[in-house]
Amino acid sequence: MQFNTRVEFDRTYRSIAREQAYQGKDLLFISCLNIDTSPRKEERFPLTRCVPWPTCIQNGDGSSRTLEQAEIIELLMQQSTENSDQIDLAIISW
Repeated sequence: MQFNTRVEFDRTYRSIAREQAYQGKDLLFISCLNIDTSPRKEERFPLTRCVPWPTCIQNGDGSSRTLEQAEIIELLMQQSTENSDQIDLAIISW
């Protein structure tokens, strides 16, 4: 499973790196291993958990770095749970 995740990350990362539309832009690409768990009796649908795996951070100046699972989880855990850009969908009239 780890091998398949690494191959998929590598293929996607190389596609992004070659694509002109992504050049000179900040980019965060997080590859995830999705794990489906069967629903409990009170749940209607299976639960899918995203486990971050390799991650690529590309800066607008062209520099980039790849993070492994432990590094990306550490960085994610340091982030605030508050989202100042969050939109309240209840106030939007469709």
